[in-house]
Amino acid sequence: MLRHIDVFIGVAIVMLAVSLMLTIVTQMISFLANFRGKQLQKGLGELFKELGVGGDANELARKILLHPLIADGLGVKRVAPAISKVDLKALIEQADTLLVHAVQVSKVDVSALKKVAGQVDVWFDATMSRVSNRFAMQTRLVTIGCALVAAFALQLDAFGLVTRLYADSDLRTKLSGAAEGMLAESQRILDAPPASADAATSATQAETIKNATAELKTINEKLSGAGFELLPSPYHPFHVESFVVLLGMLASAGLLSLGAPFWFNMLKTATNLRPAMAAAVESRDDAAKK
Repeated sequence: MLRHIDVFIGVAIVMLAVSLMLTIVTQMISFLANFRGKQLQKGLGELFKELGVGGDANELARKILLHPLIADGLGVKRVAPAISKVDLKALIEQADTLLVHAVQVSKVDVSALKKVAGQVDVWFDATMSRVSNRFAMQTRLVTIGCALVAAFALQLDAFGLVTRLYADSDLRTKLSGAAEGMLAESQRILDAPPASADAATSATQAETIKNATAELKTINEKLSGAGFELLPSPYHPFHVESFVVLLGMLASAGLLSLGAPFWFNMLKTATNLRPAMAAAVESRDDAAKK
């Protein structure tokens, strides 16, 4: 039984390590492509269109999110990833002075725009909820795509990994010993600000992206110290030896797509369970000797 727990811990550590890498890569892609800002622009455009402001509602949304009072300042053409209800209402109510250029470019009627200020207050939260759901789905799809690429690029065969762990007691012991360090490193990464949560955290997120290479190196060093190399030697990227290996890589991609938080919780649970399991096995062995 203890052997099974150690095998599970080993699998969880490897999956968690790679999942953390995918989390960092997904954050980088999300931040650089500004997924949240684009989804926010789309959501506001739909809101203005439904409220009947006329003209090009999507262009009006874009100009609002590029307004100096709203934009995150990280790029001239980079729309803000967030806007508060108060700020949006203030811009609309003072469209004559604050949104003159935006109104002209989008050919929106100023009087019609001002009339919807009260309705924006009513529908704002529902719109932001849709934006958040779309953003989450978009990042989820990126995570799945990255999981597929990682599984094949690293030749990560889930079936082969389990077989190796069952056969190599030394590797099991080393990976089990690395569990606490991996949990601590994982907690630090998972507690980092989410990708472009709001304008105030964009600078923080940029700093996180700046340190991504160091994070990846640290994770790889922890695995290497535990006796597990992510890159096989000799390394043949995207090489598939057999149909069974192909299934193993697809299984790895599926497991990785569950995400780092899932594997963090699994590893934490298994690590907490192991001492109790070890004590139970020891008691059983003592009873058998008597």
